[in-house]
Amino acid sequence: KRLYTLLQSIEEYPITVLVASTGYGKTTVVQQYLEKTTTQYLYIDITGSSDIAFWQKLCDEMVAISPKLGQALRLIGLPSDDLKIASVIATLKDQLTKPLILVIDDCQLLLENSTLFSLFTTIALEELSNLRLVLLSQKVPPIKLSTLVFKDYCLFLDRETLAFNLEETGGYLELKGMHLDKKVIEDIYQQSGGWVSVLFFISEAFRHG
Repeated sequence: KRLYTLLQSIEEYPITVLVASTGYGKTTVVQQYLEKTTTQYLYIDITGSSDIAFWQKLCDEMVAISPKLGQALRLIGLPSDDLKIASVIATLKDQLTKPLILVIDDCQLLLENSTLFSLFTTIALEELSNLRLVLLSQKVPPIKLSTLVFKDYCLFLDRETLAFNLEETGGYLELKGMHLDKKVIEDIYQQSGGWVSVLFFISEAFRHG
């Protein structure tokens, strides 16, 4: 409930960035939020370092919900310089007529000098009325994060935010059939740091004796 309430802010900020290593549940929590929201969304997994491959996937996905917009982005091509980035922004402003949450997962696979990060930063600074961008990554992406947060353009969530607190840890263990003393729960919480994958393995070990 805490995380769901927090993630509702996705629809208020131009860009949201979730940074945590594998196993902290960033993908799961965002997907569960998207299942409940009434806002249209696109969820795109980055599978490699190729900017072109990502752009083709984005255009294909966009065509499915807005053929005209998807084709326009495809005609512009990969936004590899400031002129093309400006064209993408202008096209989104003109043709994205309904609210859209665009989630991009595994951003750490892109190269540090990827021009896509310039596009993401510009999207945030331009405050597009109908686009909310969400980046999931195992490391902080190079998007002028401190500036965006300072200007209140960006919601930044890290692994400390995603980790379960003591009460949530107890609730999770209870859900898994582990009815434990408070001191034992506190010990497990301290050892796991609220890392949900660790809690899962602890509960599985307990269930299997």
